Amino acid sequence: MTQLSKPVTLALLWLWAGAALMFMAFTAPTLFNPNVLDNRDLSGAISGAILKRFFAASYYVLGACTLISLLGWIADIKVRRRMELLFFLSLVLLGANILQDKLVRTRLIQIKLEIKNAPDEKRRAGLQTRFNDWHQISVSLFGGSLLLALLGAGWASLRPERKAGKKDP
Repeated sequence: MTQLSKPVTLALLWLWAGAALMFMAFTAPTLFNPNVLDNRDLSGAISGAILKRFFAASYYVLGACTLISLLGWIADIKVRRRMELLFFLSLVLLGANILQDKLVRTRLIQIKLEIKNAPDEKRRAGLQTRFNDWHQISVSLFGGSLLLALLGAGWASLRPERKAGKKDP
């Protein structure tokens, strides 16, 4: 278990980071490019549908990372191969995914509905400001999670394994 837990966890983390990077660097900018789609509501609906699926898949990928790294950490507790880094990284990313999906995305959907049903332009403008604020939170949380995943998985990938019986530096 101990020899498989690190490479499997890293592979899953790199898979998740790659999917997040593809969305952030290519999908979202393309959807919101007026030369591609000139209807921002349609761009938002497509982007929201993609993110809904991304967050659903992330529960499985990051949940598996968390479980596998925890089992690897427990199985290798005497040698201390630092699977705890991958466990806590996976756990934080899973928590950020839950926060993003259940709080931020849900709030953005609610505000968008309120904008659609707003009785006047003044109310609509105020709601649009709230939407933009929540969207900035969403982008920051998503980008921060991606950066954390890239740094953590990169550091764990480049870090040599210690031999049994060696002490931590």
